Amino acid sequence: MFATRLACTVIGLLLAGTVMPAAASQLAPRSADEIAAAPRIVVADLESAQSRWNPQHTLILTDYVFRRVEILRGDFNDRFVLTQGGGRVGDETHQLSHLPQFRPGVRYLLILDAADNPVFSPVRYGAAGALEIDQAAARIRGGESLAEFRARVGRSRVIDDAALRPAPHGEHYPAAHWRPDETPAAQPASAVRRPAEAAPAPVPPARDQASAPFGLPAAVEPASPFVPDYLVQRWPAPTITFNPLPLTWIWSPADQNQMAEWNHYGDIFRVQAPTGTWGWGNGRYDLAGFPSDADMTAQFGAAWGTTTLAICYTRWNGNGPIIEADIAVNPAYSWTLDDAYGTQGDSTTPWSFRQALLHELGHSWGLQHPWETQNVFWPSTMNYGPKWARDPTLQADDTAAIRSVYPGIGLHDGSLVMYRTDDSSASNNALYSSSTPAFSSYTHGQSIGFNGAVTLQNLGTDNLVNPAVDVYLSGARMAYDSSVYLGRSNYLTTVPPFPNSIALLNLGSYPLADSVPVGIYYPVIYLAGSGGTEAYTANNSAWGRYEYPIAINNAVTTLLPTPAVQTTALGRIGPRGQWKYALAAQAGYTYTFSTCGLASFDTVIEIRGAFPTVAADDSCGTQSLLVWTSNATQAVTVVVQGFNASAQGAFQLDYSGGNDRIFASDFGG
Repeated sequence: MFATRLACTVIGLLLAGTVMPAAASQLAPRSADEIAAAPRIVVADLESAQSRWNPQHTLILTDYVFRRVEILRGDFNDRFVLTQGGGRVGDETHQLSHLPQFRPGVRYLLILDAADNPVFSPVRYGAAGALEIDQAAARIRGGESLAEFRARVGRSRVIDDAALRPAPHGEHYPAAHWRPDETPAAQPASAVRRPAEAAPAPVPPARDQASAPFGLPAAVEPASPFVPDYLVQRWPAPTITFNPLPLTWIWSPADQNQMAEWNHYGDIFRVQAPTGTWGWGNGRYDLAGFPSDADMTAQFGAAWGTTTLAICYTRWNGNGPIIEADIAVNPAYSWTLDDAYGTQGDSTTPWSFRQALLHELGHSWGLQHPWETQNVFWPSTMNYGPKWARDPTLQADDTAAIRSVYPGIGLHDGSLVMYRTDDSSASNNALYSSSTPAFSSYTHGQSIGFNGAVTLQNLGTDNLVNPAVDVYLSGARMAYDSSVYLGRSNYLTTVPPFPNSIALLNLGSYPLADSVPVGIYYPVIYLAGSGGTEAYTANNSAWGRYEYPIAINNAVTTLLPTPAVQTTALGRIGPRGQWKYALAAQAGYTYTFSTCGLASFDTVIEIRGAFPTVAADDSCGTQSLLVWTSNATQAVTVVVQGFNASAQGAFQLDYSGGNDRIFASDFGG
């Protein structure tokens, strides 16, 4: 692994003329099996490359001639041509930064889509689909052996790309057709303003339990012996004024909110009054919305790439600043403003619009994927992280990058995420590992623990000192709905600003009191202290993954009914909670259970284990009264729960039971 700050060094030789690179968000393969499930896979040597203009003379393309070495899936000639956007003709260079940067004379393992795409490339998953081969070792460079990958291909089945794409939202930007001679009207100074700020982030409620302190220096791990480093490819203009999305769209002002995210660390973005149009080559920064394949073909000469989520084209002249950027989002995918929904791990659910736009806005001012030139172990919104880790928040690497271009904003700011990142042996991109509950279910009296460290980052310009992390359970992700405070972990450490700005924290163990309502929760951590006043608290909270909720259960007690009514101790129902009691039912006995007047919410009572299951709802207002005669001697479970997830609160249960003599004597027989 190595780290090198790159401003213009790598591409400096390519900037003699007009340069028009583009960068994109891509689907990230979730596993090596998913890579092996591509429609076409081949090992091939790159023999030559020849650049040319596309037929519209708007974009430079490069034809790469490969010599086939081994086919793992699909059909290939002895020599075949792979075409993608970018290249150099005369003094002018174009580059699409999400595409692999091929080098003649190198052997590659190519993971390809079923069809060619002469602009976005048939290489699947962006640069993650073109892997260099170490010929002497017969291994993927930095990864597994070719023999291991060959066996993986044999075990996998081809993924239907349609399965990766849920039904799109159906909204398209009312884009104007591009005209080569289009020039934008001058915008009056009064029309330019700062982008709209997002609503305040959710903050945890007041703690309702005593904290459980942990002051263990051993709870802090060094993130890596290496230091992170961002990749700024091109310096932007002093400020960037975007033509934003129409204010009547549901996606507005989310677009402006993400510009404001960057502005917290580098005062870079402004917005003008929306025009409702966009066009490549008009010298303006445009948010193009959701252009169709036809719109993309008209603008750039090819339809959307199969695994391309969103894209940002940028353009500059010679060594000057970026003078134009267009950001477009692929309407073939489904998008959401509900970030809890958009960060579910299943790629067939909608994607987070905010995170994709945050990523593309980074490209608009010149920030590239850090793994393009180095092995990356650190988190960044510019990484191709897994879907569950694509929260719409900036990381320390990102904020240091924008501060290098727009210095002057000094602040104290710490951030938490419920995962760690490490160097991946399979690619330059980082490996993401989530912090998850040690068990999926806990009972009152047990202690909740976690597997895997969480990551604390210093996004500011001074030290984070002796951080404190509060741990909660919440009934919803990205919100503190129905939340319960578990405890606090204190860490005796100092986290300096970038580049040594990452610390891995091991969470403690937190006792589960009987007062915690039963239910289904998600873990939440909150940066409660960091040695200073946080300038920006929206990134202080981090939520656990949707796929790993925690079920909180009561310690089951046994009911011993008598003809006289008895009342249970207080129980508490939380989100989707079920409070359970054991009952050894006797044949012929009639039992009565009631929450009438004993609950403040809509209850349901069930008898489980009997055949059939018996339930009662709304017998006395929204409370429940259940009368049941057991037809056998049997062990059953009495369950009290809310009518729905929002029906929560404290309750008590009246219960009684006695022998029904008529039933027991077979109706007097």
